[in-house]
Amino acid sequence: MIAVGVGARAGVGPAVLVAAVEAALAEAAVGRARVSTVATLDRRAAEAGFRLMAEGFGWGLVAFTAAELAEAVAGSAGTAASLGGGGAGLGAGDAGPAGGAAGPAGGAAGREPVVLSGRVAAAVGTPSVAEAAALLAAGAGTVLILPKRILGGVTVAIAGSAES
Repeated sequence: MIAVGVGARAGVGPAVLVAAVEAALAEAAVGRARVSTVATLDRRAAEAGFRLMAEGFGWGLVAFTAAELAEAVAGSAGTAASLGGGGAGLGAGDAGPAGGAAGPAGGAAGREPVVLSGRVAAAVGTPSVAEAAALLAAGAGTVLILPKRILGGVTVAIAGSAES
């Protein structure tokens, strides 16, 4: 199973979301038909833009609470509280306001590190949206096929089995 995780600021329209997801799929050389789910923060999943995007792709829309996303990266080597200054790896699409801190955290065995953002944690209650949502939706034993990319103000990550 392949899942796409998406983070964005409130109110982003479906055309912007679709363009970002299509660009990420192209970069990862993953065809739309191979994806079954798009996953995001629960409050974004409630927005029309996210619902229309998922419907347009013919994918299920999975919503996770900030607590579920935070718990998914809690076992990582770093946490939002341990992050220093700078903005490495942070994008506006992870739903955080401009500025803040970010840093990598070691993921579970065999997984790419998930980039944690103190700025995003302060804004939405979890240090990772796109990557954590993609990994949770794709299920146990999955890896990041495409670590988060910021595309047109939207953050997208793709996760699936190592064989995907």
